[in-house]
Amino acid sequence: MTNSTVDKLYDIASKKRVLLIGDIMIDSYIEGSVTRLSPEAPIPVLRTDLQPKNILGGCGNVAVNLNNIGIHVDAISVIGNDLAGVVTKYLVSTMENINYILYTDPNYKTIVKTRYVEEHTHYQLLRVDIEDTNPEVSNEVISKIIDSTDFNQYDYIILSDYDKGLLDKYELLYEIGQSKAKLIIDPKPNNMPYTNKAYILTPNVHEYEKSSYFGSIDTDYIVVTLGKEGILLRSKTETTVIKLGNPVHMYNVSGAGDVVLAVISACMMMDLPIVSACIMANDCASYTITEPYTSRITYSKFIENLLCIV
Repeated sequence: MTNSTVDKLYDIASKKRVLLIGDIMIDSYIEGSVTRLSPEAPIPVLRTDLQPKNILGGCGNVAVNLNNIGIHVDAISVIGNDLAGVVTKYLVSTMENINYILYTDPNYKTIVKTRYVEEHTHYQLLRVDIEDTNPEVSNEVISKIIDSTDFNQYDYIILSDYDKGLLDKYELLYEIGQSKAKLIIDPKPNNMPYTNKAYILTPNVHEYEKSSYFGSIDTDYIVVTLGKEGILLRSKTETTVIKLGNPVHMYNVSGAGDVVLAVISACMMMDLPIVSACIMANDCASYTITEPYTSRITYSKFIENLLCIV
């Protein structure tokens, strides 16, 4: 494949209207060194003089990956009226390719996942989650989203479901399902009934095995992430396992599913075959999990893999 072919693929993608909608959160990292155990309990002491590193997670990480790839999309998420919501607004504003609309729900708590990490090995020592036990977006905010969004204008709608109170609302899902857009969904088993009209589903292997719903669902493709085993692609006629090209050392897998969702979506926008999209997603995700922090692909790495698939 030549650079001119890449330009043509991006030109094809630029003509598609795409909406990303889902649960946004902040992934916060506090790094330090460990040299001793605490005298108070059998736990390591993490010494740090660094401020937390805040990056977007959840649906926000899907947006970051699409932004890095160079794909233009609209995006919708919900935040709370809190400090974490302010930080989320700032992080969203740094993405030049994403038109991100954040709806504020005063009764919703913006989700923050803080990871304490040893700076030399990048091993995670502890994760602290700040969120409601049963997060729920109010009906008023759902109505605002529906009234303000013309779902029919989109060729693709990407749903990034972390089961955090947005994508379990019947009214919203009904409007999305009635649109002409092809749906690419990273689903959660608790919300499976809404996936009936999906074009592509991208569950991980644990979600795939947990829900019997995948056995009967009428969708064009199910792309199952298998971790170090690669990707399982199931169509209406056959099932294929796409292996990783080379074994990789994993720092962490946080956000790897977001990379797969973003890369699959970008490839669909470029009208690439689904098998090529899965190979791309495999290679891009296997690269990102060797890096510290939440997984995200770079433009150069995406192009490098794109040049190899044909």
